[in-house]
Parts: sequence; structure tokens; C-alpha cells
Amino acid sequence: MRKKGLSPGLLLVLVLLLGCNEPPLYESHAEEILQAEGIASAIIDKLTEREALTEAEVDQLAEIDAVAVLHLVGANPGTPVERLEQLARHEHEEVVSGVASNPSAPPALLVSLRRSRYHFINGALASNPSFPLDALRELFEDEAAGWTSFTYNPNLPADLQLIIAREGSQQDLYYLALNENLVAEAIPVLKDRGDKLVQRNLDLRVEWYGE
Repeated sequence: MRKKGLSPGLLLVLVLLLGCNEPPLYESHAEEILQAEGIASAIIDKLTEREALTEAEVDQLAEIDAVAVLHLVGANPGTPVERLEQLARHEHEEVVSGVASNPSAPPALLVSLRRSRYHFINGALASNPSFPLDALRELFEDEAAGWTSFTYNPNLPADLQLIIAREGSQQDLYYLALNENLVAEAIPVLKDRGDKLVQRNLDLRVEWYGE
């Protein structure tokens, strides 16, 4: 069923930005840089709105050595695997985090990006529906990413959803209430523990998904 309101891509951006004290505004920074470089507005729009780029467009954008641009190239669903592997080795971790957030990236590549400690790249992986479930569980059990990042992932297992619903902060509950595949057992817990914003999001789920 078609959703209304925030798109999944925008919602993911909002989730990722929660982990930053001063969120990097990749879209606006990239737009300014690319306009100055004379890049066509149609290509800029595709990049900033995370619409699939062509390989030629990816090649053109990847020549621009700017973190904001390369982050979005790494996050773009049209970026070829060879380019993703290249960006995954970039010296700037904000570029790597773009690859970590890309649901079109190969699972093996995503697993290779995991950091051993609590890290914002792990947060991008936790939100990525293509991150393998066994690796997702390990990430959760190792507390290597904030719970809010996991709440966005539509493939988050039911038992982990329930842990977050029962023990998470209001911020965690806020985003869990919007999860596309929220399990029925979590709903009464969220209704009991959640504040008004959580309640609103549960209502919004009904509008989006008809549940």
C-alpha cells in the first residue's frame, strides 16, 4: 500500500542525522558545490533526492573531490559496485558512511565496513535493510550502534523490536513506531510507554500502511 508523508529515503536521512551533534547537510552542501562546478540541475536533483544515477552520471560526479558529493554518490542506488568498493576505501569516513547506508550495496561489502567500536558508520549499517541479519544481531548485541538506527530497518527481527519497545528511549520509540514491519506485539508496549509523539506516529502508520 502506498504511503503518505515522509518518504523512506528522507526518513533514513533524519535517523542518521540524529546521531550527529552538528548534522552534515550533505544535500545542501553538495548542491552548492555542484552548481559552482556547472553540473546540470537534473543530475544534482537526482543525487540530492537519491534517485538512481546512470553510470555516466556517477563517473562525472565522482570526479569532484568533495565529501558531501562523494557521500551521496556512495549512497546512491545507481552507483556501480566497483565504484562503491572504491568509495568504501576513502580516507574520509563520511564518504564511507554513504556506502554503508546504500541498500543496493552488496551485503559482503556492507559487512566489511563494520567498525569494532560504537561508530556512526555502524549506525548507517544498522539502518540498512541489506545488512545481513546475523551481522545486524551482532551489531545490536555488541552495542556498536545506537538503538534509534536499528528502529528504521524494516528487517529488524521481532525480538529486537520488542527489546527496544520495552527498554528504549522516547526517541527510539518514536522511530520504532514508524517501522514498516512493526510487529503487532510491540504496538501495545509502544502505546503504554510512548509519549504523544509516539502515539501520533502509531496513528500515522495506519494512514501509511492501512494497519
